[in-house]
Amino acid sequence: MAGEKERAMVILNELKRLSRQEVQANYGVAIVYAGLGDRDQVFVWLEKAYAARHDVLNDLWREPAFIPLRADPRFHILLHKAGLAV
Repeated sequence: MAGEKERAMVILNELKRLSRQEVQANYGVAIVYAGLGDRDQVFVWLEKAYAARHDVLNDLWREPAFIPLRADPRFHILLHKAGLAV
């Protein structure tokens, strides 16, 4: 979002590598994709975080990177699945 796409891609690739061993990296990947504006990939990675039962999803509604996604029906479905329906 800050216009540093190359840096975001480096971070994204590192987080994806980490996600193979550390499930909390899935949420970080989703945040980077949100900054890049790739909604479909955001939800792919949030679903991975949900499937791993990662507790960071508790902050899903408060995460500033996801504010633009609040109108997306997939966001509310995920909130509901995680027991965080608003």
